[in-house]
Amino acid sequence: MINFFSLTNKQPLKNRGFTVIEILVAIFIIGLTLTSLFSLYGISLKTTTQNKNKIAALNLASENLEITRAIRDDNWNNIASLTMGTNYHLNKNDSNKWIFIQGAETQKGFTRKVIIDNVSRDTNDNIVTSGGVNDLNTKKITSITTWQDQNITLTAYLTNWK
Repeated sequence: MINFFSLTNKQPLKNRGFTVIEILVAIFIIGLTLTSLFSLYGISLKTTTQNKNKIAALNLASENLEITRAIRDDNWNNIASLTMGTNYHLNKNDSNKWIFIQGAETQKGFTRKVIIDNVSRDTNDNIVTSGGVNDLNTKKITSITTWQDQNITLTAYLTNWK
């Protein structure tokens, strides 16, 4: 006979709720998950910052090459008359024209410079790194941007096309 009016509640032990061990395991799992998520966030933030710096450095190095091309287009002698193998940076003069100034330029944690070198050609008119004849109408332009312990280097060959 079933007594529906019993005042005692006799449930089996397994249905009484969480034990202390179950609670500790749940806290451990949640803590491990949160720690992993925060580590992943830190790595993502570091990678984003590194990529931002690489893009900024690439833009600065590209800008140096483009300005050097503009100077070449204005007057080839502005490039040909420089001391080869010397570090230069670019700046505007009083006439608002770009000019080369000796030394590197540091701006917002980035240091950039342009190096102009002579170009030699072999008997087949190919550019060579050693030997050959100096080509007075071609210059090698190297644009270098450095920050922290990294750098971006871009190289271009410019000719006196006029």
